[in-house]
This record gives sequence, structure tokens and C-alpha cells, in this order.
Amino acid sequence: MRESQGGGAAVEHVWQKVYEQTVMPLTKEVEVLYLLRRLEGEADGAAVVPAGARGGGGNGARQ
Repeated sequence: MRESQGGGAAVEHVWQKVYEQTVMPLTKEVEVLYLLRRLEGEADGAAVVPAGARGGGGNGARQ
């Protein structure tokens, strides 16, 4: 942080705190929920395929 920026350093600090206290915990929570859902799918005997790995790209080219 540069002190010559005046109020800019304070704003940067606020955004850093928002990211650390809000965004990172939410990201972690979503990752844990995703992994738990994958484990549930494997426990049920269902094949768990990530959405991006299904192929076709959703553009209707494949029939």
C-alpha cells in the first residue's frame, strides 16, 4: 500500500477485509458442498460426471 495515495490505501484495506471475511469463506463453503454432493452421488452408485466433461457443449451440434 502506498501512503501517497491518500484515501486509496484505506479503500484497498476495506476491499481486502471484504474479500478475506466474505468471499473466501463463501468459496470454501461452496467447494465443500460440491465435494459432499459428489460423495453422495458415488455412495448411491451413480456416475458423477462434472458438468463441463459431458461433451457437446450445449450448442445443439450433436444429435
